[in-house]
Amino acid sequence: MLDTTINLGSVLTMVFGLVVWMITIAVAWTKFGSRMDMLEFRVKLMEDTLAAIKQVLEKFNTNEKDTALLKVEVAALHVDFAELNKTVEGLRRGEGFIQAGRRANVDGEYSRPG
Repeated sequence: MLDTTINLGSVLTMVFGLVVWMITIAVAWTKFGSRMDMLEFRVKLMEDTLAAIKQVLEKFNTNEKDTALLKVEVAALHVDFAELNKTVEGLRRGEGFIQAGRRANVDGEYSRPG
């Protein structure tokens, strides 16, 4: 059987129950909201860090290209240096532009000490 009598005690119990339930929901929602704010803050920090890492990786890629270009330039300079060294040594031995009967090398009539 259902008791349909309403008295002050039952109304107060129902109101108190609703107030407690609303307070519980408000506290839970506040805690949940603060946790969501903290999660959003952490995700934002991670996104900022990933953006910084992206910039560093792009810089590394640029540096790698520059290093490869410098290696090619150094190799070309080595070839040029070797060719110049070969030419100078040839000139010292009388090969090339400076050749004459009286001069055996660039030193010519000047004798070397020793």
